[in-house]
Amino acid sequence: MSLSTKRFIYFYVSLLSFCIASVLISSCTRQHAASKSPGPKWEGFPKPESTGATLSTAQEWGQEPEWTTPKPSELPLEIIHKSPTSSEIYASAVLVAFNQPMVRLGKVKSRNEAPDRFPIQIHPPVKANYRWVAGNTLKAEFSKPAKNATRYTITIPANTSSLSGARLKEDHVWSFETLRPELNWVQPLPEKAQRADSIRPNDKFLLFFNIRVDPGSIKKHLVLEMNKKKIGYDLKKRKTEDEETLDRLYVLTPNRLMEKGASITIKTRPGIKTPEGPLSSIQKFKRDYQVYKPLTISLLCGGEEI
Repeated sequence: MSLSTKRFIYFYVSLLSFCIASVLISSCTRQHAASKSPGPKWEGFPKPESTGATLSTAQEWGQEPEWTTPKPSELPLEIIHKSPTSSEIYASAVLVAFNQPMVRLGKVKSRNEAPDRFPIQIHPPVKANYRWVAGNTLKAEFSKPAKNATRYTITIPANTSSLSGARLKEDHVWSFETLRPELNWVQPLPEKAQRADSIRPNDKFLLFFNIRVDPGSIKKHLVLEMNKKKIGYDLKKRKTEDEETLDRLYVLTPNRLMEKGASITIKTRPGIKTPEGPLSSIQKFKRDYQVYKPLTISLLCGGEEI
């Protein structure tokens, strides 16, 4: 048998097999469509727990599922995230996230809606833009950074309700604080004077605070000691054109020359106030210096001082 004859027979058998398979599949499809018996039922399966808008279980094959909203008793309303919650250097917004949708998603009508339309209270009051950044997250964005040295209290009132009708059982309250005054560092003056590990008897000291402070309050809570005994000092603001450091730099000048070889200590206790807010410092700052000792000459002979 020639090669061409074999190829013809192979092609014919393949074509015949394809036709038979097509007829069988078409017959099975018609029989299944003609049957009116229902499909298997969902029996013995536990119902899914409600965690939000849920899809109800279809009872029969081909049945359209239905979207249902959980009942308030099934899903209590809770706050799952809040910020800020402790000390915050520069607070510019408050965020509150709930465990279920609070509003329907859609186009924002206005960025300046009345604050009383939102379930949040901030004390002391601040100017802010309130909006839902998601269906379950409320944001109060401050028009300008919060005041320093201030404790802010946030309240989410009881009976705040979600879309499902679930309500908070009681007020949810928390607080955060902004930056308190602190003494950051001390620098002996003049700054360009050559020093080793010691200071000079006529040196002054530059005090650098993190925020504006009240000079009268500094005098009450900062102590200058020489050999563990208090000595007086004068305090003046350092002139600066930089608004960032305005009322933050002070020059401390001892009322007397510091003794050679003396130990000098600058320390603060809590209570330094700022005009920016009601909270005072809680910091305990301490810095020690040594005045250079009197010049001495020692002669050694055979390894011994004479």
